[in-house]
Amino acid sequence: MNPVPVETLTRWASQQEGQFFERKSAFDRSSGTWRHRKASDIARDVAATLSAMANADGGEMVIGIEDNGDVSGAPHPADRQGKRRWARYILHSSSL
Repeated sequence: MNPVPVETLTRWASQQEGQFFERKSAFDRSSGTWRHRKASDIARDVAATLSAMANADGGEMVIGIEDNGDVSGAPHPADRQGKRRWARYILHSSSL
């Protein structure tokens, strides 16, 4: 994957979430500690968001930036982040 320019990361981190922009975390913080979320769980969230955006006026979504704008990344192995693998998870999740 190509590195994201600092200017783009800064914009994503500071942009307010709303109908046209959404951040998704790759971590589960529900227990008070940060744990990696399963790629399939992230993909399910991605599918729901993309579906909503597709039924509206489009939008932009980023994975690996927390709601408060902290850049946390997507710590999954590269083979779990490939476009085909994510697409497969998203297609499967959207058919549930």
